Amino acid sequence: HISKPNFILRNFSGKNEEPKQQAENGEEDSEEEITLKVKDIRSLLKGQDDEIEVLRTKLARVQEQLKEKVAEHDHAIKRYADEKDKAKEYAITKLAKDLLEVRDSLQLAVEHSGKVKIDEVQDLEQAKQEFDNLFNGVKMTRTVFSNTLKRFKIKDDSE
Repeated sequence: HISKPNFILRNFSGKNEEPKQQAENGEEDSEEEITLKVKDIRSLLKGQDDEIEVLRTKLARVQEQLKEKVAEHDHAIKRYADEKDKAKEYAITKLAKDLLEVRDSLQLAVEHSGKVKIDEVQDLEQAKQEFDNLFNGVKMTRTVFSNTLKRFKIKDDSE
């Protein structure tokens, strides 16, 4: 909404007077003067209309640029979220694969311990050797597990 300006009409004597004051002073504008003043007012209004149109065009351009920037921003947020999800998925997959190595080591220990039956061991030295082998295998598995946790920056309080 644009407010209408209050115009002060200029008469030919160069005095700025409002129309009511001119009438009270007994000074009436001639038809030619009124026509000139109306032309001046129309010219001024036309200039203002042109300026308003220029400003509307600029506003439309700025609004379009703003829409583009908001769309770019939204796209960047979505792209970042997708990349973050993919990175998480990759990290979890990598951790799971590395933990499979720990599982395989534990599986070997279980299989090996199942082959040696305490009842069948005849020699105490043989039993000690089997136990040492199993214990060393479990320690190596623990080391592999701890190294896996370190690679993924997971705190291992057991050390």
